[in-house]
Amino acid sequence: MPKINIQNITKRFASKVVFEDFSVTFDAAKNTAILGASGQGKTTLLNLLAGIEKVDSGAIDRGGLKFSYVFQEPVLLPWATVYQNLQYVAKDERAHNRILEVLEKLSLRDELDAYPAELSGGMKQRVALARAVLFEADVILMDEPFQNLDAQSKASAIELYKTLRAQSNINFIIVTHNIDEALSVADNLLILKGEKNKQARFYEDKKTFVR
Repeated sequence: MPKINIQNITKRFASKVVFEDFSVTFDAAKNTAILGASGQGKTTLLNLLAGIEKVDSGAIDRGGLKFSYVFQEPVLLPWATVYQNLQYVAKDERAHNRILEVLEKLSLRDELDAYPAELSGGMKQRVALARAVLFEADVILMDEPFQNLDAQSKASAIELYKTLRAQSNINFIIVTHNIDEALSVADNLLILKGEKNKQARFYEDKKTFVR
């Protein structure tokens, strides 16, 4: 699978420079976790990868890969059922079977006709993930997917991501503030640190990370 190259980017907001001359290369065949303190630029980097934000200078080569994004707060249509929410991204002749297959994988089959207001936070995250999977992206970007889950739901979600990855060719780039979560789901780690992220460090193999 191609690599994702972030080359000498600078990104600023008003007077704050978040990234300056920042470079890193991700192997898109691996799961990557992005860590760092609050306000360090984790979500900004995810938004840059998604194309939601633009760099001020430098370049991002996405290697021709297709991305989808699961936001920290799942964005679902409140007036539509789970099935209808998924229909918006699965519109081909195989849509019905694809939706049922993904719902089965994510343990959502019983919620087929439920509305978002009837779902727990963990269930909403699963629906958002199902939608991202149905988009048939190569890489799914996820912003703090475990933050609003209780311990049991978090453990279940982590196992779910591991299973989903084993059953498909999808890989994830996940933003988290929790090193234990990162080590559970990622192959490599990017730790953002320092003013303008000049001290950021990339661990190509998470086993080389020392707490």
